[in-house]
Amino acid sequence: KEPSDVLKRLLLPPKNPSLSLSANYQWLVFTQEPPLPSIELLAKPEEKLAGIRFDPELLTPSRLDYATTLVLQHMKTGEKQEVQLPENSEGIRYIRFNPVKSLFVFASKVKNEARLDLYQCQLSGDANNT
Repeated sequence: KEPSDVLKRLLLPPKNPSLSLSANYQWLVFTQEPPLPSIELLAKPEEKLAGIRFDPELLTPSRLDYATTLVLQHMKTGEKQEVQLPENSEGIRYIRFNPVKSLFVFASKVKNEARLDLYQCQLSGDANNT
């Protein structure tokens, strides 16, 4: 049985979005993560080394939440554009802007595989040509 919508909003509030700003201050990337980690994520085996827990398959910190929404906002126009995640993606992480070129990269966790794929997105100065 599911709790009421009021209880869900009270006990499972959405996380604040993560923000990344491009080096030229023209683009802002919003990412949204689920409010709580999944049971599947919490049940995954993990290793411990010097007090740090990590995923032995991916060699990344364990229990990382992966963003499920990625939105670009052009700072001058305020126009927002949602970026479709790869089809086989559980979520994305590690968004980084190139300091010289107008592009950004992110890693995508592949569903049912111990693999992160790296994607590159080209940005233009015009919000209509992302």
